[in-house]
Amino acid sequence: MHHYVAGTLYVHHKDRRFFPLEPDLVSMDVVTPDGARHEVWLNNRYGLVFGLKEWYDAQLPWTGGVFTLEPTDHPDEYRLIYSGDIEEALGGAQRI
Repeated sequence: MHHYVAGTLYVHHKDRRFFPLEPDLVSMDVVTPDGARHEVWLNNRYGLVFGLKEWYDAQLPWTGGVFTLEPTDHPDEYRLIYSGDIEEALGGAQRI
């Protein structure tokens, strides 16, 4: 829940290959399912993406919302994929 409150996303080590590794701070664009663009920041030192709070508040439940970021054909641009699914451990694959 602390990531929800801070508007951050932890980037797992296995997923780091999809993101730029340099410099320490990288400005990126995230395109949401409704076509909106959000500027976010990847902190390579902490492995966190910052700047998702506004989208979290508008779209995600407090806990368990499952979404992914996929690279696009444009450098430093990612598509956010979210279908309303909730993590199974927190109530199953129900949609909000």
